[in-house]
Amino acid sequence: MRIAMFSWESLHSITVGGVAPHVTELAAALQRRGHEVHIFTRRAEGQQLHEEIYGVMYHRVNSPPCEDFVDQMEKMCNSMAWSFGETAALIGDFDIAHAHDWMACKAMVQCKNTHGTRCIFTFHSTEQGRSGGPGGGSQRVTEWEGEASFVADRVICVSERLKVEVLELFQLPDSKVWAINNGIQCSRFDGMLEDPAAVKGCYDIGPLDPVVLFVGRMVGGMKGGDLLIEAVPDILACHGGAKVVFVGDGDNKMHCDHRAKEMNIEGSVRFLGARSGEELVNLFKVADVVVVPSRYEPFGLTVCEAWAAGKVVVASDQVGCPVANGEDGWVVSATTEGIAWGVSEVFKDFDRAREMGSKGRVKAAFSLSWDACAEITERAYSEF
Repeated sequence: MRIAMFSWESLHSITVGGVAPHVTELAAALQRRGHEVHIFTRRAEGQQLHEEIYGVMYHRVNSPPCEDFVDQMEKMCNSMAWSFGETAALIGDFDIAHAHDWMACKAMVQCKNTHGTRCIFTFHSTEQGRSGGPGGGSQRVTEWEGEASFVADRVICVSERLKVEVLELFQLPDSKVWAINNGIQCSRFDGMLEDPAAVKGCYDIGPLDPVVLFVGRMVGGMKGGDLLIEAVPDILACHGGAKVVFVGDGDNKMHCDHRAKEMNIEGSVRFLGARSGEELVNLFKVADVVVVPSRYEPFGLTVCEAWAAGKVVVASDQVGCPVANGEDGWVVSATTEGIAWGVSEVFKDFDRAREMGSKGRVKAAFSLSWDACAEITERAYSEF
């Protein structure tokens, strides 16, 4: 099949959040399965307009900022749809037009209306969910999501949890909506650290201090970093030497730093800001437990990253990633008490925690690989 993907971000253009690795890795996996894949995305300064990377063709469009972000995304979609038409005129028609999240959905709608292309729309979250419930967020964005859901021939959600939300919100037939979990490239986390103590030492953490790791944007309260900081005193009551490491930037970081000082626990927490690449992988490797305390998390890529590193997770019951409670992680309420309880269970038996992390690695390597994700997505494209 000749497949067009539309996304406002990718790992080879502009990277913002979790949609970027999803689109990039899924496209590469589909290409490995013999499909011709084109990604239409934004162009960063200095990048080529057209470039082939790992067998996937990237078509980048300029997307200058506007005073209104939704207006900017609409103009971006117009540029993507134009680029799609130009590309189709050169190489032939596309079999699939696949848009990821609301930012790119108008491009898909134009492809359907202008070219009659079979269309797929993937929800990575919903505007209502991101904004805290009914009536929240931008009504205009919710309308875009609704239009894309109606126009698309198939809707994909990145978890069963999100599928339930989308079915209820947009009143779609169950047969139209598929749940296909996110994937993870486990090979990024292969190999043992030669000197874990040296990695810990970079952050003034003792070699025997247990490490509790949080990775996520600290913007508002959606990722739950504020819940974790409030749980730190109870975590320290279980193990006084524990260090809680926060990786991520945003306005909530300042709040958490302030609360740490107020509770006199600043010596037990580390705020590292945003980290990536090998440094982030090494932080996962030295962690004893990875905490995902989100209030709203349609999937939860951090869970997959933790499992890929062989680490046990403590995840809130709002996380869509399929954590098997007591097997490869602990599922807790999105509360300070729930988080503290989950971490205390890890501290009670580190050997069991390591076994649980190993089970998570197996799940990530097989059930949640990008090749597995691509195989199911391929069926979603063709089974109507």
